[in-house]
Amino acid sequence: MDFFIMTETFFLTVLQPILSEVTLYNDRLFTSGFIFQCLLLLVIVLLVNRYNRKLLTEQRKFNKQERYFRPLYELNTVAIIMTDPTGVIIDLNRASEKLAEMNRNEILGLHFNHFLPEHEQEATKQRFERVLAGEVVEYEVQIYNSAGEMIDVFIRNIPITVEDKIHGIYGMINDITEQKRNLEKIQFMAYHAPITNLPNKRKLSEDVAEMLAKRIPFSLIYLDLNEFKKTNDRYGHLAGDFVLTTVANRLREKDDQGVAYHIGGDEFAITLPEVQFEAIEKIATAIADEIRLPITYQEFVLEVFASIGIARFPFDAESIEELLRKADLAMYASKEHGGSELVFYHETLLQKVEERFKLEQDLKEALEKHEFEMYFQPQFEIQTGRLRGAEALLRWNHPEKGILSPDVFIHVLEETGLIVDVGEWVITEALGLICSWTEAGYDFGKISVNISAKHFEKQSLYHFIQEVNEGDAACLERLDIEITESALFNMEKSIDSVYQLKKLGISISLDDFGTGYSSLSVLHQLPIDYLKIDRSFIQNFNTDSKILIQMIIQMSNNLNVKVVAEGIETNEQLTFLINEGCTYGQGYYFSTPLPKAEFEEKWLKK
Repeated sequence: MDFFIMTETFFLTVLQPILSEVTLYNDRLFTSGFIFQCLLLLVIVLLVNRYNRKLLTEQRKFNKQERYFRPLYELNTVAIIMTDPTGVIIDLNRASEKLAEMNRNEILGLHFNHFLPEHEQEATKQRFERVLAGEVVEYEVQIYNSAGEMIDVFIRNIPITVEDKIHGIYGMINDITEQKRNLEKIQFMAYHAPITNLPNKRKLSEDVAEMLAKRIPFSLIYLDLNEFKKTNDRYGHLAGDFVLTTVANRLREKDDQGVAYHIGGDEFAITLPEVQFEAIEKIATAIADEIRLPITYQEFVLEVFASIGIARFPFDAESIEELLRKADLAMYASKEHGGSELVFYHETLLQKVEERFKLEQDLKEALEKHEFEMYFQPQFEIQTGRLRGAEALLRWNHPEKGILSPDVFIHVLEETGLIVDVGEWVITEALGLICSWTEAGYDFGKISVNISAKHFEKQSLYHFIQEVNEGDAACLERLDIEITESALFNMEKSIDSVYQLKKLGISISLDDFGTGYSSLSVLHQLPIDYLKIDRSFIQNFNTDSKILIQMIIQMSNNLNVKVVAEGIETNEQLTFLINEGCTYGQGYYFSTPLPKAEFEEKWLKK
């Protein structure tokens, strides 16, 4: 700026005197030309000087603005780069260095493709061309840092326009790697079971819906682990979780081009791209065999078996709901068969389901309508033939089918939980009869009542019996509670429950003895009064069963536990039991189960 001021001063102070001197020579032509040139030069100098002043003012303004905005660029947490129209990086901020894990000098002059994996380059090139055409483009893409790690980023590309001409591109880059990973975790959790990490029921529904829409034939295999609740009860939930994860790993290994799912609880499913019976049966059998392999948990060896049902698309169903329901029906049919066979869905299953549903509905109304009855099978001292008491047995007086034995409906009571309500009704009825027979002066010994595992597990059983009996100790002393080994998986809890009941004066019988693997330990730990030999040992009256009966009676006598034999039907059986020292017995040899009135008339009013 000083240069132009000096120039103006020079012409005003030096040129003007010279012009005056020249005029003295009176050379008109020379003087006129010279003056014109000097004036023209002066005008040019003045104009240049004014323009430069304006330019300097704008430059100062620009520099001032740049000082204001430069920190916004340099210190921005968002990575910002500038490229020329060819894609070469010509400027960047500090956040870009941090993102790339490189310094400024290493990055300048590199093409943006340097940071892109090969599969991203073509799509990014097309976006770059759109920006050069004047668009603002936003997109997600993966890039590499200097360590070769893949980073997920969100980029906003803005054209750099000066006087309607694009001179380059701004790239504003946000690192969204953590957000993407968190989103992936959320999506994984939404579509996978937490314990096994297998796809869950929601994922199964979506996958099945997609195959149905594409009309892809496939089979749906449903699996349910048998007796899984007992594993949880006996060994704890950590053992149960270990079983689930082990089964899940085995299913991953044996799904044969299909996909394994954890539906929930102890239920699993597999979709198979196969619809031929023989091929499906071969795969499903291999899966069942794999699941059946022993599972070692701590010092325990656990055995797991699966009930398996199979439905096929498009042969069995056309909708996802129908296919899932029919595979489930087939699985429950397998469970009713003991879980020992594969069951393919067939139409007769629907009829069975309808019958089962009707049975459930009728059972729910049976208590309210007083359709249950008590029958009594006498028990005797087999050495003397004297009446020892009776076992109270449940019967259902169905309005259409007549008298039904528990074999028809007891499993439904267990599965629906109605067994607890019915069990409480049985106890109430039995105690009422015990008290009334006692008041009548009948000599009948003890009345035995069966308690289900679910009922025995309830902590309120002790208090319920107290309330029902209303403090009459004499009646409670004539009550005998029969429990099975299946009710004793939680031994510590079982011992407490047994001692509580014995405090009331109630005696305890262990029913179906000899059918469980823990019989000896149960007999040793629990204060049992009576042991009932399972009827299967009496019915299969051969050499092996006789040896087992002898061992049970001898062991019980050593532990001062009385033995009751069930299912006596022949004189040979009775004679053998008498000779071996069995104390009590019951069965058709003595009497069938009798209605209350008939039992009273035949055995109590003598």
